[in-house]
Amino acid sequence: MNGSERTPRAAAGLSARLETGMSQQLLLLPHMLQSIEVLALPLEALEARLSQAFGENEALEFRERRRRPRARDAERGRANQDLLSELPSRRGGLAERLDEQIRMLELAEPDAIWLRFLVGALDERGFLALSDEELLALAEQARLEGGRDALGLAIARLQALEPRGIGARDLREALLLQLDRRSPDHALVARLVEEFLDELSKNRLPQVARALGVDLPRLRELLEQLRGLSARPALDLLDEAAPCVRPDVLVECDGGEFRLTVVREGTPEPIVSRRVERLAADRTQPRDVRARLRQRIGEARALIQALEQRHSTLRRVARALFERQRRWLDEGPRGLVPLRMIELAEELELHQSTVSRAISGKWAQTPWGVVPLRAFFQTGLASSPEVSREHARSALRELVALEDPRAPLSDDVLTERLRRRGFDVARRTVAKYREELGIQSSYLRRRH
Repeated sequence: MNGSERTPRAAAGLSARLETGMSQQLLLLPHMLQSIEVLALPLEALEARLSQAFGENEALEFRERRRRPRARDAERGRANQDLLSELPSRRGGLAERLDEQIRMLELAEPDAIWLRFLVGALDERGFLALSDEELLALAEQARLEGGRDALGLAIARLQALEPRGIGARDLREALLLQLDRRSPDHALVARLVEEFLDELSKNRLPQVARALGVDLPRLRELLEQLRGLSARPALDLLDEAAPCVRPDVLVECDGGEFRLTVVREGTPEPIVSRRVERLAADRTQPRDVRARLRQRIGEARALIQALEQRHSTLRRVARALFERQRRWLDEGPRGLVPLRMIELAEELELHQSTVSRAISGKWAQTPWGVVPLRAFFQTGLASSPEVSREHARSALRELVALEDPRAPLSDDVLTERLRRRGFDVARRTVAKYREELGIQSSYLRRRH
């Protein structure tokens, strides 16, 4: 055979290998994103996701998960199950609510994947705190195609979902997204948000009215429209659901040790259908049927693998978290120690975004009640590392609650009184905590 005869065959072989490689890469993308998605789901949303998968994939079957307790903890296991049955369920979480809306859009698969990718990147407020460059870098790691154009389109779609304000980059954009564009006052209220938030926070209403070209009564009418907006769209949604939670993690203390369990009871265990496996291997079946069934089997196995990875990652993260917060288990809130998410990520050799997804929307049943895992990540005071930031905020809230409303305490006085209580804080730190708690300045708190 001469070279001219070999060339077309070689080219055909190369083309086939490239096509196979591209097909494998395209198959890998949904599986990778599925693992990311499943890791971020709290228990209630996970059950909804499994129910959806069961309805869509005939290769999936479910069997009730049977726990095989050891003799030493059999009684404890029954107590845990009783506890779970008594706890009301937490429905309507942010991830589940957004996923329902994404399904209703009936987007092409690549577009839906981009949108779910952005949902996984939201912070606890519902904001996209990452820059476009950071998001594009993560998207490249996840092998998403389309680049900056696809990202821009996905952000626009995300910001059109409910609750309004989701996917904003900052407070101003979150407020602007919530404005009613049909309102005749839209232009004026938008100017208030874009140009005068700082002045409004300082109660400089006369100056704002002059700059806007309206009188004070008219300005107050416009401000009424602002008061109905949310500065934290995701947290407001979670706050509505907070009284009804199902814990993803159980933590028990026994003789100075703690025992941690990732909840699986009540969640059906997915398995690959043997009947479908037999059909996929049956050469009497049409080729296209066997190909479709093999694809379904692959999807089923990918989901099962994603569930196991979720369980393993959540268990690792939660165990490391409570190892760090051992004092909290013994002493309650006063034992909370400063812990940054990046510290735990480095200890576990995980990316910080993986830790964030692992704890996102997850709650733990502890001796001190049902607590969100995110609450254990606090920023310690720089000049007093053993004092929790939350302790200082709590003390600040108490001082303001007890002050004379006719002579509210200034930030300087609050700083001095916190220092007397053992908090070595700077004035700017006190001002920052006050703003985080939604406490106005002493000038605005004064009652005449």
